[in-house]
Amino acid sequence: MNNNNNNNNNEEEKVEEKEEDEKKKQINLEKIREALNELDMDDDRFHYVDDENKFEDLVCTICLLPFYKPVRLECNHYACQECIEEVIKKQSKKRKKTCPVCLGAMGEPVPLVAPKDSLVLNILDNLRVYCRNKKNGCDWVGPRVNLSTHMDNSCQDFICSFKKKGCDWKGKKTQVNLHLTEQCEIGLVNCVYESFGCGFVDTASKLNDHLKNNCKFSHLEHLIKKVIQLEKTVEEQNTYISDLRVNYNNLLIEFEDIKKEKVNNESNNNNGFSFRFGQPPSEAHNHFGFGGGSFGNKPSGFGGGGFGNKSS
Repeated sequence: MNNNNNNNNNEEEKVEEKEEDEKKKQINLEKIREALNELDMDDDRFHYVDDENKFEDLVCTICLLPFYKPVRLECNHYACQECIEEVIKKQSKKRKKTCPVCLGAMGEPVPLVAPKDSLVLNILDNLRVYCRNKKNGCDWVGPRVNLSTHMDNSCQDFICSFKKKGCDWKGKKTQVNLHLTEQCEIGLVNCVYESFGCGFVDTASKLNDHLKNNCKFSHLEHLIKKVIQLEKTVEEQNTYISDLRVNYNNLLIEFEDIKKEKVNNESNNNNGFSFRFGQPPSEAHNHFGFGGGSFGNKPSGFGGGGFGNKSS
């Protein structure tokens, strides 16, 4: 009876521990989600045509959206790269990094790459999304992988940052800066010579007239261009001088190598003739074929008694 009670108590404790762990995980995930929301990533997120719940197996547990640039953790859980980076920022630098889902060791996040993970990556890339400028009037719909190309090159529904103040301009991404700095009749801009002391503040459309007719610092433009040109020339000359130094040092090294080679050659030549001048006469005679009282060691007609002696 006591054993049964003990077993029941142990099981209840395990259940309570499990529930406590689940609460900790949920609290941890909620904190991370709040941190991600504070980053104000609405303009960077994808707006899916289909309900995200349709892709339940491909949804990040942290942001609750389909994976974007997914990474694999040591515990075999997956998450978006940006989400995991935010998790790492929030965790203490002193303690071991833990997975926000299971609280196990996170390890080093490994990005999913082709061809090994091509199936998953292709499914994610081909999820259908709306243009991020849908709220501005763009009706583009297409694969997620094509969104950045559309927005950079085709979308004509980028709006002026002074839209709330009354500017109704729309255009391509590449035209936004030109509109804000030269065309907008609502937003206020400073003179390009503000750092020199010009206090002009007016709409971008009036800036050009100001620079041509009224700005007392506009004459500095020619001087500034000249200074920039001189700085470029000085930089080129410094590069040229640096190259000359390198070439000079290389020539010195080559010259030293030639000197060493010459000394070695002379030393080898002297060693080659030492037997003629430094060795005993008998060895020199043997070297040239003189030896044994005969010339050339010819047996016939030459006796041991000297040159021309005939044997009896």
